[in-house]
Amino acid sequence: ESERSEAMVDVREAKLKKLCDQAWHEDGVKRVWLYKKAAGLGSAEAMRKLYEYYLRGAFTSLKKAYEWLYKAAKAGHPKSQFELYEAWQKGSRFAPKTRTEAISWCRKAAENGYAKAMYEMSVLYAEGKMVNKDLAESFAWCKKAAEAEPDQYWASIASRYYHGEGTPADLTKAYEWVKDRKVKSTLSWPGNLWDEIRKAYEGREKQQLTEQARTGDAAVQLAFAKKLLDKDEGVEARKWLEKAAKQGSGEAMLLLGDSISQNPAWSRSAAMKKEAARWYEKAAQQGMSFT
Repeated sequence: ESERSEAMVDVREAKLKKLCDQAWHEDGVKRVWLYKKAAGLGSAEAMRKLYEYYLRGAFTSLKKAYEWLYKAAKAGHPKSQFELYEAWQKGSRFAPKTRTEAISWCRKAAENGYAKAMYEMSVLYAEGKMVNKDLAESFAWCKKAAEAEPDQYWASIASRYYHGEGTPADLTKAYEWVKDRKVKSTLSWPGNLWDEIRKAYEGREKQQLTEQARTGDAAVQLAFAKKLLDKDEGVEARKWLEKAAKQGSGEAMLLLGDSISQNPAWSRSAAMKKEAARWYEKAAQQGMSFT
């Protein structure tokens, strides 16, 4: 019985989609007729299209447009639900009459997965002007918005984690949100936030690795040195490579030779060339192969 019901729903949805697609390719009166037919069968998308038609189409009517916007919202169309809230904010004469009703539409849109509404709920709870202030609830909605549209809201959720707003401060989670982002400038938000979180995380990571390397474990020292080389911190990397090499690490010896011979400033010095050759020889004695 359940599978049969689901199949019937699928058939109905396919029919409504076909009507809407057909309407899209028609003009004027026929387009409106097809959308109204789909709307009469319960298509929230068709109701939305009729709102847009009466708002900006050939036969504009703000009253009719909002009648269809309300119908679309009541049929569960998230964007339409949020636009009723926005209409109230703008003071439209066809907007919801009360703040409570307007916020209710925003909440419905958020609960139906509309990221912009999710973020607006986050702002409302953070400000505490139209709803009771609740930073934990604000964080929860911000996180949902960021998960729904990460490109739009990554900085907002990263900031919440970084500053501990509505959630315990967590530099690791903040960094997860910024690490793969590309920003045009670090001089203004969100670029300066990206830069601050990245530097804080990398600074903490370096401090932790330094403390681990000081325990004297050659493998840890070698791993730390590799990270430093990746960040072009050759002088400090060489210090840890030497420590690992003195404990018999052939790979550290090989990397020491490479770090010297591939450094333009060092490779011009006869003494440094000799030093690189010495480390290469030691690496060979440890069975390291050269490619």
